Amino acid sequence: MWSVGCVIAELMLTMPIFPGESGVDQIVEIIKILGTPTKDDIQAMNPNYTEYRFPSITPIAWEKVFKPNTNIASIKFISRLLVYDPTKRPNPLFALKDPYFDDLREEGMTLPDGTKLDPEIFKFTDLEEKFCN
Repeated sequence: MWSVGCVIAELMLTMPIFPGESGVDQIVEIIKILGTPTKDDIQAMNPNYTEYRFPSITPIAWEKVFKPNTNIASIKFISRLLVYDPTKRPNPLFALKDPYFDDLREEGMTLPDGTKLDPEIFKFTDLEEKFCN
């Protein structure tokens, strides 16, 4: 979950969104932004985890996390990816249909190195579409 979101977030922030020196340090950074996970969130992440000892932290609005003037589609996309409960995250194919990627669907789109993007890249098969729902 965090790797894709962190890459996108880093582009919007010019720094990692959840920096940390250790696993514990990183979860503290995640809680600072996402807020304290609920018991349901913890159960969804790890049904074997029975302890619930996290400080009560209110989440920060994503608009306050990123630089001013950050594209709203980018913020909405990140907010859908970076949630505790894995069942509430979009599956990868569904994520690719997000408006965040609309620019890549435009005819004649090129990559930063000048390579033309294949217009077929976002045309999914019926089977792939089935998995997006």
